[in-house]
Formats: sequence, C-alpha cells, structure tokens
Amino acid sequence: MGTGGDMWSDPLQQYEDELELAGRLRRRLDAALTECPACYATVMAMFDWWQAAGTSVPADRLYPQAARRMSALRPRPALTREEFAEALDEACAEPALLLPDGPGRYALADQVGRVLLPALPTVDEGAERLAQVTPLEAVAIGKAAWFARHGDPELARRAWRQAARGDDADAAAVARWYLAEAILEDGDVPAGRAALERILREDHFATAPRAMLALAGLCRDNAPDQARALLEKAVAAGHREVTARAAHKLAGLRERLGDEPGVIEAMRIAFEWGDALSAPYDGLALVALLRRAGETGEAERVLRRIIAWDSPFHTADAVVELSVLLVMKGELDESERLLTEAIEREYLFAPRLKLQLARVRLARGDEETAVALLAEARRHPVGLQPQDVAQAHVLEAQFAIARRDDDHAARLFAEVLNSADPVTRQAAHLIAVAIGDGMRPGGPWAIPGVEPLMRHLMAEAASPTREWAAYCAGLIAEHAGEPEAAVPAYLAALAGRAPRYAVLAATKLAALAEDAAERHRFVDACVGVFEADSAAEVTEEGVAEAVVPAARFLCRAGRDDLVERVRDACLGHVQRGGAEAARIAFNLGVLDSEICGDGLSALALWELAAELGDADVASRAWYEVGVVHSQRFSAVSAARAFQRVIDIGHPEHAPRAALVLGGLAGRFLDMRAAVDAYEVALGSDDPAVAVEAAFHLGCLVQPPEDAEDALHRVIASDAASPDMVGSAYAHLGRVYASTGNRRLAQRYWRKGRNHPDPAVSAAFAVARKAIGRVMTPRRRPA
Repeated sequence: MGTGGDMWSDPLQQYEDELELAGRLRRRLDAALTECPACYATVMAMFDWWQAAGTSVPADRLYPQAARRMSALRPRPALTREEFAEALDEACAEPALLLPDGPGRYALADQVGRVLLPALPTVDEGAERLAQVTPLEAVAIGKAAWFARHGDPELARRAWRQAARGDDADAAAVARWYLAEAILEDGDVPAGRAALERILREDHFATAPRAMLALAGLCRDNAPDQARALLEKAVAAGHREVTARAAHKLAGLRERLGDEPGVIEAMRIAFEWGDALSAPYDGLALVALLRRAGETGEAERVLRRIIAWDSPFHTADAVVELSVLLVMKGELDESERLLTEAIEREYLFAPRLKLQLARVRLARGDEETAVALLAEARRHPVGLQPQDVAQAHVLEAQFAIARRDDDHAARLFAEVLNSADPVTRQAAHLIAVAIGDGMRPGGPWAIPGVEPLMRHLMAEAASPTREWAAYCAGLIAEHAGEPEAAVPAYLAALAGRAPRYAVLAATKLAALAEDAAERHRFVDACVGVFEADSAAEVTEEGVAEAVVPAARFLCRAGRDDLVERVRDACLGHVQRGGAEAARIAFNLGVLDSEICGDGLSALALWELAAELGDADVASRAWYEVGVVHSQRFSAVSAARAFQRVIDIGHPEHAPRAALVLGGLAGRFLDMRAAVDAYEVALGSDDPAVAVEAAFHLGCLVQPPEDAEDALHRVIASDAASPDMVGSAYAHLGRVYASTGNRRLAQRYWRKGRNHPDPAVSAAFAVARKAIGRVMTPRRRPA
C-alpha cells in the first residue's frame, strides 16, 4: 500500500458509501420478504444466531432456525433442504446479505446487522413477546435485557431458562452459557465453574470456546499450564467473539513464561481476528514485538493495515511508528509525505506527528526546520500529551548534543526521566530503553550529555542494555576526571549478566586499582562471568564476543591459568548446546589460534562451529580452516575448506574464499579452476575483493576481450591499490600487444609509465619488466 492518496480514505465519502450500501441491503431484504421468503427467513435466522451467539454458523445448524422463521411466514409446507440451499445462494449474491465463512459455514454480512438492529425489541417489548418467540430469539431477548443500560437481569434469566427448556438444542446450549455467566456474575464461582465444565463437555461449537476462555481466566494464576491449554483450544476453535480475546490472553500467559515467539504468534491471531476497536490496539502491540524480533517488514505491513482502518484513536500512533521504520530504511521522502498528510487529517494528534516530522528533518541534517517543528508542536492549541512531553524533551536533548551543549542535554534527560507526572516518566523510560536497545550494538557511548540516560538504564533496563549503560556511565565519569564516580558504574557492569561488558569493566577497574591485591581481585572477577556454576545467571549472547577480549586481558595480566579457566568454561557452554554454541566455539578457535598458538585445536573448534552454526558462522569457520591449512602447506585441505565456503554461498565470505582459492589454483597451474574461482569473487559486494579478482582474471591466459574488460575495471576502480593499478596498465598493454595492436599497447604502457601517482608508475615498471618482451602473432599471407 502506498503512502500517497490511496493510504487514506475520505471520511465523508466513506460515510456516504456506507449509507448507500445500507439502503441497498434494506431494499433487498424488504424485496426478499415477498419475492423469496426462504431467503428472508434464512437471513433472519442468521440474524438470530448473530444476536444470540455472535459467531458464524454451520449450514446444518442454521437450517432449523430458518425453518422456524419460515413457518411464521408460511405455515405450510415446511422449508425444504433444497429451498434452504437455494436461499443460501441467493443471500450470498451481491449485495451480499450473508457471507461464507469457511467450508459449510455462514456469517451475517457486516452492514446487515446494522440494518436490522432497529428491529430489535426493547426490554419492555421483549418481555411482552417472550411467550411467542423461537428459543433462539428468546436467547437474544435475554441478552438484550442483561446488557442494556437500564436492563432487567430477572427477565434475562427467565428468557434463558425458557430457551434452555425448549425444543431447540442449539438455543438451549447457548442459553446455558449465559446462565453460567450470570452465576459467575453473582459471585458463585464453584457453581459457575461446574456449569462451565458441563458446557465444555457438551462441546457445542458456539459455547465450548466461550467456556474455555472463561475457565482459563479462573485457573490462570493457580494452574497456568491448564489455562494455556484451554486458551490454545479456544483460539483454534475460530469463534468470532472468542478468538481475538483468547489470543490476547494467551499472549499474556506466554509472556509470563518467557515464550517470545509464542507471544508474537498469539498477538498475530489477536490482530487478525480483532474488531475495528481492538485490532488497531493489538496491532500496535504486535508491531513492538515484531520490531524487537527484527521482523521489520512484517511490522510495516501491520502498520499500513492499521492506517488503512483510519481508527480515530490509533492512526496517528501507527503513522509515527511507520515513519520510524521508513527512516530506518532510508526512505525519508516517503516518511515525510506520510507525516505531512497525517498532520492535515489528525488535528488532535498533530503535536505528536510534528515531533516525529522534526526527527525526520533532523535525520536529513535540517536542524533548523526540526527545531521550528518542535516549537510548533509545543505551541499547538491541543497541547502536548504527557507521553509527547517526554518525546519533546528527548528531541530537544538530541538538538543540544548536536550543538555540543552537553550540560543542557543532561538537564533535559534528568528532568524528563524524573518527571513528577507518572505518564511522562513512564514514556521517558520507554524511550530511554528504546534508545539503549538501538544504540547498544554500535558499542559504548561516552557523550557527557547522555550521562543521566545511562544512569537510568543501568538501574532500570534489562540485560545486556543494563550492563552496556553501566559501562558507558563509567566511561563518561572517567573521561570527566571523576574515577570515584566511574568505579561504581564499572562494578555494576562487572556484576551483571553481559560477559562483554564485564570484561571491559574488569579491564578498566584493574587499571584504576590502587594496589596489586585489588587489581588481582578484578582480574579474578572477570573469569566468573564465564564459569559453569554461574551459567544460569549469564546470558550466552555475550559470551562468544567476550571470549577473545577476556583472554587477551588475562594474558596481559600474566594470568595464563585464568585463560584456561575461561576456555574450559566456554567449552562447557558449547557442550550444553544452545543458540550461541557455534559462535562460542568459533571464538574459542580464535583464542587457541591467536593467543594460545595451538593451530590444531583451533582447527577442531572451527570444524565444530561449522557443524553447529548457521550460514554466517559456518562460512567464517571454514574460511579460517582454509587459512590454517594454507599456512601449514596443506593445499588440498585448504582448497576443500575454501570450496565449502563457496558452496554455502554467503554473500560476504564466499567471494573472499573464492579469491584465495583462485590464488591456490593459480600456484598449481590449474588455470581453469583459478578462473572459475575468480569469477565467483568478481561478484562480491566488496569493491576491494571484486577489483582484485578482476586483476587476477586480467592477468590469466584467457580470451583477450575478457582480460581487457577485467583490467579496465581495475584501472577505473577507486578500490584498487596503486600496485594493482600499475600492474593492470602493464598487463593491459600485454593483452593489446599479444593481439597485434601494438599502438594501443604502447599508449597504455605510456600511461602507466607516466602516471601522476609515483606508486602506480613504480608498480608499472616492476610488472612491465616481469612481463618482458611480448611477441605479436604473425599475420597469415592473404
């Protein structure tokens, strides 16, 4: 869906279209009463079901109520199955009164319910008509009496009891559900539970899912596994009034159990099955989960659907979230257009949208316009909502940091994170966590203006952002010449669950230590984050990246014994398996190769990492195996390892491996294999790899036109080194001379010899000398 005019619907036009459709449906239904009574009776039967149970209905369960409705229109003969089937087809024709809802099931078309709602009896009318209605209509009368603003609970119970005693088994089942709900409403939980369990045993399509949802609510706290099983069955039942609510509750239960993929799955279902009020809200919650899981494409799809619904409460938030994703993709024009259109339509939320537009302008480097937009948002007649106040403060702090006004930025962060307004304070916390989670992968920050932000995160964020923030707070204090403030922050990072920042903090603390005993204590503490006995308290996510820095730190401290302890602890992580086992094994190989000097052990660990890991880890591991074999002059084993990398097809590692494999093949004069490998490397996204492959292809014996193209590519590339460019000039002249075009050969040799870069001309001289005399093929006599 685009972000231009087709993103938004015209509310007035939409209202007029709905009125026009409602009129057509009303006229069609009125005509059916005289022209096709069976169709009219079938639609009214579906309306009775919709009123009573709120779900789609299998055709065989709809037929009895249609026959009852038909008997009021035509006492004899009774509605036949053939007439009913024809009536269903007629009702589903455009403009549709009924809609198919899965194999053999039907639902009331959306607008039809609104058309027929005025025909519903009032509470008083329902009491008068109760004796003359069908059992299913009695259920609907009871429901209206129970939920009306000035309802009549006793009338509701009387209507449901009448339906429960009637000759309609379906109506009786639905009535028993409402009676059970009334028992629970009265506070009699044991009796209500017993009634729900009976409904569950009956397994009626319209009521069993409701009972599952209600029973799950009763046992959620004391029997979460039972509650989860009930909710999963309720979701799977596909009941229109139950599925979204059950999925929402299931997501909450799975969140308590730490099942994040399960939470996403449940929220997807809640979003897909929700109504116009709940679906946008659930959609925004789903977007937050998808972004955290890295599924930004799916998040964008959900946001566009929310915007298309044009919810009065959630559209602006969806626009802001979509704008953020577009900025992350670099689509600043689309983001700005989307926000500009929304500002014109969403007056009540214009300040929030202007704040996001200011961020987009800041991303463009247009700080002047961004500052003006922030001022407009603050002055807007609607005013800033508490959560928008937090956004405005953070945005102003960003401006201050850009101007190197760290004192002002720090004041703004401190003010908003400690706001007296709880909504503003909570919004500021969420923004702070989002900033931390977003910036952590880029490494430590040491900007003085974010010091209050880092202090907040080291106390309130989850691992590993908490430890990252603690280390950053320590760096800021240390750079400010305040070691006494840096030490507690480093200690917090050391005591956390993120090995990478524990190692960095231990390094800093050891350097700041006042005596040898204290220094040794921090060195010893560094090892603790890897130990098996604390594995349950350590996130393995950071173990892999911390292995090598920890070993180097311990070697500098003269503690080779502790290097062995780190190595043994990490081997324990690998043996236990898990998502990070392959990366840990790979970095243990680096430790053994670079720090311990044990190439054979490194080979074994890299081969293990290749077996355990995904394409990225496996290709890196086989590449390192190939390098070690090359260094040990095991050319065949090296070639096999590099070929494994190429076969995996990783876009970064495969071309690098192909480049090395081409060199190996060339050394053994296997020119065909060398050319094949260099052609793989030529497709690299890394210009340096691609241009080196082009150079080698140009130097090999092959069709002159291919060599010519490859060498011209080297000369034109900014990624080529001076040595490569000089050699390319020499070999390009060789190609032209060998084909008889000595004039062109001399031209390129002169360019190489007289190149303005002395390094290029020097490289040309060396390569030209190595080429020697080039023989021109004799022309055959005519």
